[in-house]
Amino acid sequence: MKDLLKQINRDIKILNDQIEKNSNELKRYKDSPEFKTEQDLLKRQEFDNTIDEFQAKSFLVIPSVIGDSGNRPLSSYVRGSSVGIKISDPAGTIQHTIKANHTYIIETELINKGDLYLSSINVDFFCSPKYKESEVLFEITSISFLFNTPIVKGILKKGSISIGDHLKIITESHSIYTQLTGISIPNGTNHTVSSDSQIISLFLDTDKLKNELKSLVSPGDRIVEAPDYNSEQRMFRFRVEDVFSITGRGTIVTGLVEQGTFTLNQKLNLFTGTRSGERSRNRLGLNATSITLMRQTVTNIKTGDRVGLLFKGLDKALFRKGDILVKQSREDFTATIKTTEAPLSVQNNEFLGSRTTYCHGFDTTITSLKWTAPPHKDRSEYIFTARAYAAFPTDMPQDFDALSPELDRHVASKKVEWSV
Repeated sequence: MKDLLKQINRDIKILNDQIEKNSNELKRYKDSPEFKTEQDLLKRQEFDNTIDEFQAKSFLVIPSVIGDSGNRPLSSYVRGSSVGIKISDPAGTIQHTIKANHTYIIETELINKGDLYLSSINVDFFCSPKYKESEVLFEITSISFLFNTPIVKGILKKGSISIGDHLKIITESHSIYTQLTGISIPNGTNHTVSSDSQIISLFLDTDKLKNELKSLVSPGDRIVEAPDYNSEQRMFRFRVEDVFSITGRGTIVTGLVEQGTFTLNQKLNLFTGTRSGERSRNRLGLNATSITLMRQTVTNIKTGDRVGLLFKGLDKALFRKGDILVKQSREDFTATIKTTEAPLSVQNNEFLGSRTTYCHGFDTTITSLKWTAPPHKDRSEYIFTARAYAAFPTDMPQDFDALSPELDRHVASKKVEWSV
């Protein structure tokens, strides 16, 4: 029995010695150049056997399509559909819409299809359309029609608006350009209103877009200023500053041309903004018989001109400081509807932040950025874009001024809509 136990112990010792020997040999093999070469070959096989093309270089790709090889251009790519960007909540659940004040994680997948190690990869995050704080913010509560004139009710939450202003209605998917032709407040009418909590009505000139407005505009949509239109394209608006009479000539109304142009013999409408309780002084179809600019008689005036308008047969009491005059005739204006598109230029994107990461050869890494949505809807959709590049070894986009996933493997984008 003792001999048997001795034999078993000897066998166990031999087995342990063999295991230790094999373990040491395996460790030496893993530290050897032969093993590293073998692992590189296996990784290269996982990346489509492209060893010759990507040998001794990096090849950074943010995948825009499934199985993205990095070759560009991508003929079938739909902007905002990159698979290499995911938007999720802090718990990791993928999100397809954006809600006010919610926090999101913008996650980007980076693939290095080359064999060189990238020790410092810069990843820039952008968002489009570029956000610009509007000077005017009107939130729509309802829309109705008086004959063909749209009447939009809502609350002016920011800024001030006046008759003649060019405005932009922002819906879930479109921007509708219009002009303000009238303002109704609870106690009457006005030609200029400032932000307040009361419900007011705006009369809009949208040409022949009645049917489109019915289907596109909903409560919760916003109206903001339209800076796309310069002052020379806007409806004529003249602000009264002083009034006096000249015996034998008539009433002189002096003031400033705030926007637009006017030619003598065109008819004018007077808007006083009188509240109920006072006699309304609004008048339509007034004729100015003369225009004086810097002591000279002229027939045409434009934005910024400080002039005097002569009216014959009208009482001085009809006009007061702050009143406005607009042209009666319909001006050359056509309402337009534009579909939201993703700006491709860096200058047209809002920069959100940067991250730095690394990636081994023939490997994949993930980087992310935390982002919080604004407290109110400021655009109908967001297109998040990521751009990755490395200085050494050099792996750069061809054009740093453009963000085009279909043309550049360093760029990818994902479109997410605002939650209704």
